Amino acid sequence: MKQFAEQRVKHPGVWQVSATGTPKCCIATGHEALNQQLPAGGWQSEVIYEMSAHGQQQLLQSLEPALTKLSHDTGWLILLKPPKAALDAIAQMADVDRSRLLVVHGNDDFDTLWAAEQALVKNNAACILTWTDELTGRDIKRLKLAARGTKALSFVFPKGEASHQPLSWPNIVLHQHAANVTRIDIPTKENNQLANYQHCLH
Repeated sequence: MKQFAEQRVKHPGVWQVSATGTPKCCIATGHEALNQQLPAGGWQSEVIYEMSAHGQQQLLQSLEPALTKLSHDTGWLILLKPPKAALDAIAQMADVDRSRLLVVHGNDDFDTLWAAEQALVKNNAACILTWTDELTGRDIKRLKLAARGTKALSFVFPKGEASHQPLSWPNIVLHQHAANVTRIDIPTKENNQLANYQHCLH
């Protein structure tokens, strides 16, 4: 299995930093184990990060170090259709500069995803966090296209699992301009804190 995975990583259809150059933006996650699993060693632009429906509060909390850093740089932290629980969680991130938060409430998924596309294309945001009821393959393709050449980080929090089967652990799916996607499974401890990270290729 390990040999098979290594062969797939070498396949030209799998996105690799060394093959495509340095991303426009790459921010350390604040979690060394997660940095080691991510291409380029951190969250990066031109990638759509799909956060699993299971464990979204823990996954959002894992973004605190990056959101803190980005909120003190230029650019907006755009929150599209965030639920109250997400707003409360971000409000508790003590070092995030709230003056850099821009909250937009769309009427439905169509409006929300359209706003996410526009924010990516305009390229004046530091980070875009989008909450949707559903996230289809077509939605992902449109977001990936809009993300090309942008410096913004982009995270999507769908309520339902769309592009992969539900798993027992919270997980993050990385969508790049390639046929393959990368999934990182994130077990949680008894206190709901994120634990280890397991890297998978699909």
